[in-house]
Amino acid sequence: MNIRLLLLISPLYLFSQITGIKGKVIDKDFQEPLPFANVVIINTGDGTTTDFDGVFSIELSPGTYEIEVSFVGFQKQKITDIEVEAGSLQELNFYLKSIADEFDEVVITADVLRNTEQSVLAVQKKSANLLDGLSSQNFKKIGASDLSSALKSVPGVSVQDGGFVYVRGLGDRYTKTLINGIEIPGLDPDRNTIQLDIFPTSSIDQVIVLKSATADLPADFTGGIIDVVTKDIPSNKSIGFSVSTSFNPNMNLSNNYLSQKRSSSDWIGLDDGLRNLPFPVGTQLPYAIERDPALTDATNSFNKQLRGDEIQSGLNYSGNLSFGNSYDFGSKKIGVITNFSLNKSFSHYDDSPTFFFQREKETSVNNLTVNRQRNGPLSSENNLATGLLGLSLKGKKSKYKFNVLRLQNANASSGSFLEQRFIGAVSIFDQSVLFFNEKTVTNSTLSGKHFLINGRIEIDWDYSRNRNTFKDKDIRITALTKFRLDAEDYEFDVTESGAPQRIWRDLNEIGQVAKADIKFNYKFNEKPANLKLGVYRSSKNRDYYIESYMLGNRGRVLDVETGDVNNILSPANIYDSDAYRGTYYFNNSSASNTYESSQIINATYLSNELQLLTDLRVILGLRFENFSQKYKGSDFEGNKIDKRTILKNNIFPSANLVYALNDNSNLRTSYAKTIARPSFKESSNAEIYDPTNDTFFIGNLDVQPSFINNFDIRYENFSGSGDMIAISTFYKNAEDPIEIVTYAPYAPDNFIARNVETVDIFGAELEIRKRISQNFKVRFNGSLINSRMRMGDVEFESRKNNARDGETIDRYRDLQGQSPYLINTAVEYQTADNNLFGSLFYNVQGKTLQVVGVSNVPDIYTMPFNSLNMRVEKKFGVDRKTALSLKINNILNDTRRSEFVSHGIQSDYFFSRLEEGITFSLGFSRRF
Repeated sequence: MNIRLLLLISPLYLFSQITGIKGKVIDKDFQEPLPFANVVIINTGDGTTTDFDGVFSIELSPGTYEIEVSFVGFQKQKITDIEVEAGSLQELNFYLKSIADEFDEVVITADVLRNTEQSVLAVQKKSANLLDGLSSQNFKKIGASDLSSALKSVPGVSVQDGGFVYVRGLGDRYTKTLINGIEIPGLDPDRNTIQLDIFPTSSIDQVIVLKSATADLPADFTGGIIDVVTKDIPSNKSIGFSVSTSFNPNMNLSNNYLSQKRSSSDWIGLDDGLRNLPFPVGTQLPYAIERDPALTDATNSFNKQLRGDEIQSGLNYSGNLSFGNSYDFGSKKIGVITNFSLNKSFSHYDDSPTFFFQREKETSVNNLTVNRQRNGPLSSENNLATGLLGLSLKGKKSKYKFNVLRLQNANASSGSFLEQRFIGAVSIFDQSVLFFNEKTVTNSTLSGKHFLINGRIEIDWDYSRNRNTFKDKDIRITALTKFRLDAEDYEFDVTESGAPQRIWRDLNEIGQVAKADIKFNYKFNEKPANLKLGVYRSSKNRDYYIESYMLGNRGRVLDVETGDVNNILSPANIYDSDAYRGTYYFNNSSASNTYESSQIINATYLSNELQLLTDLRVILGLRFENFSQKYKGSDFEGNKIDKRTILKNNIFPSANLVYALNDNSNLRTSYAKTIARPSFKESSNAEIYDPTNDTFFIGNLDVQPSFINNFDIRYENFSGSGDMIAISTFYKNAEDPIEIVTYAPYAPDNFIARNVETVDIFGAELEIRKRISQNFKVRFNGSLINSRMRMGDVEFESRKNNARDGETIDRYRDLQGQSPYLINTAVEYQTADNNLFGSLFYNVQGKTLQVVGVSNVPDIYTMPFNSLNMRVEKKFGVDRKTALSLKINNILNDTRRSEFVSHGIQSDYFFSRLEEGITFSLGFSRRF
């Protein structure tokens, strides 16, 4: 891998770097770019004008310069003593303040704005929304190689489930992810959020976390919207690459790592067909009683491997290559950006237990009784390939962008478990599980931006098309009954362990998003204001099926006494039509697991931003949405279902008020109505098996959307050197919230989405950024959140009937998926010459209700994971463009665990527990 990257990169050394100054001119009040502003080099008299994005670039010889920027109706700004070094572009940002109709010349002399964190804070200070943000240079400072790592420093943000980012402790359902302002699906199409650790920070310009709504934003979010902005037209040629490797003693170079046969293209996140279904979907194989030789051929066509082979796992590695440049094309400018990355990682757990507990019938007994348990080693190999191509064409009054994003992810996992069932049909057996998941996302986005009538009218439009595939290929679940724990004898007996199965699941989803905005810039009471009108349309179409095959048997199966399940498909055991004996596969697929579903949202919106008073800005908006969903499938008896749901004329009002207490402080209030809709998976009739923890998710066609009222108040104070303090409170009320609950007391391993009555959420956030010396800076942000979910009569009575002696059942409980607190802290060290940087980050999220229990099955909670990570980076060379980095993750060696929680229990009752271990990483990067 490293050699391939170096061969690709070596010719890039030939490119040279432009010397000069680049930057952006921005309206300080509205944080909008100022097109066609004048930029003059006072020393030489040379100059240029900004384009309609407010961007300029000037080539200069090395030296010291003085620059003046002017724009009609704004105060001039002058920056002195600008040092321009050979081979580099000095970056400056100018923030011009409006002087209304006063055209007297005012010149302000300012220092060079080198600290991009201050620039981000300036955007945060002047924004219409309540938001937090990070720029590309923030990523470099904190040493984050992917977005999920970078966002840990944002207030109210937590990272869970390997890269999914949640805002304000609310689960995935209430957080939304956009790319360049447009919704695209992630690698898991049933999530609202995208797995952000798939995005290398080298391809990202900035990321904004919006916590209050405006009319131009999608209505289906509650916690926050994460908008990822990819790099635009570069001011100069930019070439870079990075490689890294990591080692975890628990995961890497393990000699008992379980592996399955790989395909030739696994390393780029794709299966080459090795695990494909051997015949067309829906094929009905001959019955054994027919004595058809074709059954032998069909059974032989399946992959014979049913258990993982023990090998030594490798080291994790990643590589990234990026290129960007711009070219003059007459009066226009063409920009090109590309980014390509590959990542391979291994995980291995010697123990990966899954337990299911229940309460005793006797109410005086507090401790729980195990229903069933499964434990054993679990190994996974994950491969991810990411590619991004961006093209831009910019003129004086228009800009066009075209981006193509491709994500490919393949995960091959193998497990070997001892399963015991203690209630009902008591049994004990060995279970081998092999599964492979392949996910791809292909997104193409075309957008345009136009300025008319000297910038008084702005038109923005976007069109995006997405293709998402999610394939589980050849899940193999095979069990052998073990008569006694201390016995060595095994038997192929399906009465207790269930027959061996093979499952193929295939999801294809096509999505399209189109939107257009027109913004009118005008004056209200002699102060700048803008009116925005827009239309939006989103459509998704999904095809889904599950094809399942079960292994049957006639007569005695040979050579299984050793417990090697691979022998079940040995030549001696496969069905012989003449002898009328042996093992064979038959199709046992259910029609309820095949469906088509579609979703359409049509929206129009109107917003107006104006300055009512000298220090008071008001942003009012209305969004009208028409939502429709269709579902075609079958029920469990095979009856056809053709369901259509239409919700017409949903109105989502929003109001944001920003009162400037002084030049450095704001008081913000906001209100918005939003919605949380069930996913395709939740609003279906499918039963989906999760081989990782041996559970089923059951679809529910009756689940309804939830409407939420959101209120926010925030005080924020900004000072020099990037220091700030912000205090926020928020309240949310949701009708019919959607929760994940245990399906029934007799099926504790089955989960389903259901509506509950109502919930009130109260929260407070505190953020502090403080430079305590020239070299040290500290960050702290914390959130306290209290949710009060009112239980319905059925759940309330069930909990009272199963209460323990002395237990009081309240009508209110926690909301499923809502964390009670979040803490993110960091200490950063940086030398004066910026050659050495070090950071220590700590993150934790409070105990969170993961699955709501039912009857005698207790609730499952995700327990706090104390994440302490360290990073050190050293830059080398005169240009400081070569860097070595060291990372240590999970220094505290904490364990990820979920537990059953019940009144008066005296010990831990785990649902799942994984020893993550400590990971050590070394990285090398080079920019040109």
